[in-house]
Amino acid sequence: MRWTTFLIDHPWLALLGATALAIVWRSTRSRIALVASVLWVAYAGWEITVSEDRADANIRIDLLVIYPVLAVLTVLAVWSGWRARRRQ
Repeated sequence: MRWTTFLIDHPWLALLGATALAIVWRSTRSRIALVASVLWVAYAGWEITVSEDRADANIRIDLLVIYPVLAVLTVLAVWSGWRARRRQ
């Protein structure tokens, strides 16, 4: 298994990231962490839905948009949470 297909093969792991970002949101009340957490849950649901119908899912153009958005939001949420914790 390649690292690029890890979340495609195991979409439930996206919920672990969503949970971690929800914890960041709960401790810092960072809106970006909340948005990132919700979008990770949405991604997990999307990936599970798409993986149900694998015949049409061999070319995943949607991931060219989804992965960069999730990556940027996750980095911003972690940075925002770190910055908020540092102020406290």
